[in-house]
Amino acid sequence: MDKKTWIKIIAIEAAITIVLMVAAIFPWVDTKYSAQDLQDITAECVKSPNVFLGYGTYRYTIEYDTNADTSFAFLEMQSVNEQGKQLIGHMDMDAVFLLQDRNSVSGEAFIRLPAKDYAVYAYRLADASLTVKSVSIQKTPGGIFKLGIMAALIATVVDLIILYNDRRKRGTIKQGSTEVFFVLSATVMFISIPLFFGYLINGHDLQYHLLRIEGIKDGLLAGDFPIKIQSNWLSGNGYATAVFYGDLLLYIPAVLRLCGFSVVQSYNIYVFLCNAATCAIAYFCFKGMAGRRRTAMVGAVLYTTSIYRLLDIYVRSSVGEYSAMTFLPMIAYGLWKIYNDECDAENFKRNWIIPVLGFTGVINTHILTCEMAAIFTILLCLIFIKKTFQKERFIVLVKIVVYTTVLNLAFFVPFFHYMSLGNFVITSNSPSYIQQYGAYLGQLFAPTMTYSGLTAGYQEGIASELPITTGLGLVMGAVALLYSFAMGYVKDRKDKAAGIVFIVFSALSIWFSTYLFPWDFIQNIHKMFMKVVSTMQFPWRFLSIASITLALCAVWALNHVDVKSKVYKYIALGMVAVAFVQSGYLIGNVINTYEPFFVYGESRLDTTSVVGAEYLPAGVLVETYTSQYALVDENIDYTQNYRNNNYIDCTLKNDSNTYGIVAFSIVYYDGYTAVDKATGQKLPVFVKEGRLCVYVPPHYSGDVVVSFTGFASWRIATVVSIIAAVVLIVVIADRKKVIYRRFRNGG
Repeated sequence: MDKKTWIKIIAIEAAITIVLMVAAIFPWVDTKYSAQDLQDITAECVKSPNVFLGYGTYRYTIEYDTNADTSFAFLEMQSVNEQGKQLIGHMDMDAVFLLQDRNSVSGEAFIRLPAKDYAVYAYRLADASLTVKSVSIQKTPGGIFKLGIMAALIATVVDLIILYNDRRKRGTIKQGSTEVFFVLSATVMFISIPLFFGYLINGHDLQYHLLRIEGIKDGLLAGDFPIKIQSNWLSGNGYATAVFYGDLLLYIPAVLRLCGFSVVQSYNIYVFLCNAATCAIAYFCFKGMAGRRRTAMVGAVLYTTSIYRLLDIYVRSSVGEYSAMTFLPMIAYGLWKIYNDECDAENFKRNWIIPVLGFTGVINTHILTCEMAAIFTILLCLIFIKKTFQKERFIVLVKIVVYTTVLNLAFFVPFFHYMSLGNFVITSNSPSYIQQYGAYLGQLFAPTMTYSGLTAGYQEGIASELPITTGLGLVMGAVALLYSFAMGYVKDRKDKAAGIVFIVFSALSIWFSTYLFPWDFIQNIHKMFMKVVSTMQFPWRFLSIASITLALCAVWALNHVDVKSKVYKYIALGMVAVAFVQSGYLIGNVINTYEPFFVYGESRLDTTSVVGAEYLPAGVLVETYTSQYALVDENIDYTQNYRNNNYIDCTLKNDSNTYGIVAFSIVYYDGYTAVDKATGQKLPVFVKEGRLCVYVPPHYSGDVVVSFTGFASWRIATVVSIIAAVVLIVVIADRKKVIYRRFRNGG
């Protein structure tokens, strides 16, 4: 197909997308009803006038006064709400609670079915008083963007089908590429089945990570970037989860939320993208190492269907860990190239790029996985110590360390700043011994497994415990590599050395994950070891490392067997079949037993779901932050003009001769300021019982803004990281022809 035809097709698709988005704008709604406009339906219910709402996303806001936390409001069609009609799928909406510690609340709704009788209803229970002052309904751009994204996605799929047909007719599709594409696509779809039910699988830490996504969304709406204190947590009192926990990839679902997608849709899309990216990256890296499409395909299938990875996704809802596992193949591939390629090889000096991308991905998703990957990286450097200190290789390794550090300063500077300050739960809690939570070695070889429960101590056995295993399919990879060695298939010296490393690292990572490794002994050697090991919490986290090393064993075993032989087919089919059976068993049981979680917007989320509360000030209970308030000394006149979570605009007056104090419910973190709006004067802030407090000087009067402003060093670090990212993109773009050629060769 010629260039002009493609231009016409893309132009038509773009025009259709624009027309749909423009059509979705109308009718635009931005209306506000006063108390006089509202209708009393019953003594307990008040509603707004009916209004026509078309396709799109809407925000409804209620201003009110109440003396209890039992009132609630929602948007609905009158025929559905008052006549009891069932109308499934006409809209997505969560009710909002009208809490007594604030006087306004907003909810979200996505309307698919236009109607003339939509209205906002506010209900109170008999023991509460409720005065609704106003109700407003506003159409937001989200639904318009959502429609545009969906149209663009459909157009892209159509274009790819046309492109594939065109290339197939011209005979330019390489042999085996179609097989690889369909097998990998089928794998991704298979492990993504739980994402296609219109709700979420309510795993252990699901709400915690959903709140992280919502925190980014709220921060972007408020104009903050980068977002370090997420304001939505703890009843709007803020939480520093973004300082301690890399969240770069979570900007993807957060932006989807801004574009009109619901919490369920945004999260499920993110998981699907992680599944697809994991499979694609694993294939690309294994193909680069093995040089065989089919071998790389098998390795990618085994790694993507790792039971531990699926456990992280659907049972533990450990977003950080399964996101980090997406990038582990890049680290493995990059290090393999450094130690396998000859120093005088073309482009050897650029072998730092892939590991930097891999480590950056892991750092910005799960710092503990980065620590584990660093342990094995250092061990690899020691094993090949002679090669490590060869000038060319050493320079490349130094580049990895330096550029990874510079690229991630935006995360490292705030992280180490707060870690050095201490006095957080994560830095102050007494270390715990973790060996008791190690996996049993037998779990690794279990043919069937449980699919629910929590991790248990050593004395409790594995009954009703999590499936702490990589799965037998991956374990068979190590057995296959040992078989290849025994049969003499692996002959090249470099290949033997690589295979031995894969087996040794698999054995070590499995050993580290079990109760058999002497973690307690190591913790008792020195107090530094006690703290470092304790932060890992569970030894079986090392199964993420075992998943990639066992997959490499499988790839290396198949790479040294004749692809046309029966041995190759038996090994490949055996591993893949076992992997699919076990992962299918896990997925099927999760689907049929786990509680569904329907959630459209943030109002359904429990903002106190801070799990271990690791990032709160030490010694302070979560209950301190379950509402919004300001405790004022007797000599202070305080008027709250405006509050949006941890941003407060207030008027302070102190006519006395002594300092006064205002204690806010906001969680105290270093970096908050209280600034006079007129003069720019900074009022002293300090922490008391974990709360942000402001000193009000004698005879002071003025309007003050209390907010988190952070530090100049944090902003400089962000700018440096952005510049480093731009430079890296330029370097990669400079090699785009080489990268494209490798992609073509990889199918």
